Amino acid sequence: MTHADDRGRPLTPEGRAEIERLSKELRARLPEVNLILTSPYTRAVQTAEILDQVYRVFPIEVAALEPEADIEPWVKWVARARGPVALVGHEPSLGALASRLTGKQMELAKGSACLIEAGKVVWTAGPEA
Repeated sequence: MTHADDRGRPLTPEGRAEIERLSKELRARLPEVNLILTSPYTRAVQTAEILDQVYRVFPIEVAALEPEADIEPWVKWVARARGPVALVGHEPSLGALASRLTGKQMELAKGSACLIEAGKVVWTAGPEA
């Protein structure tokens, strides 16, 4: 099956397995997440649903996490967020957001995750080679 529109492209079985592995690893480092926000693209929603299974926090779809979204509102919002928030989105927007929050140039590979606390990256993980 092909998806001419990237919005409808689902996670592959390998991608799903990798996200399940990463979400468990993240849970070991971050026991609680207060909010899961996700892009409405199918694979992002599927990723957020896997996080929901681990954290028991229902994901909320927000158009502002679509690819090429303006990160400026998120920089301010994340800085004011109370407690841990999971954002599920796409490059280059999430890498740009992580760069702004940490002051370091960051690019996030497909299927990767990072944990940022007080402007510092404390954990990163991605697909196994």
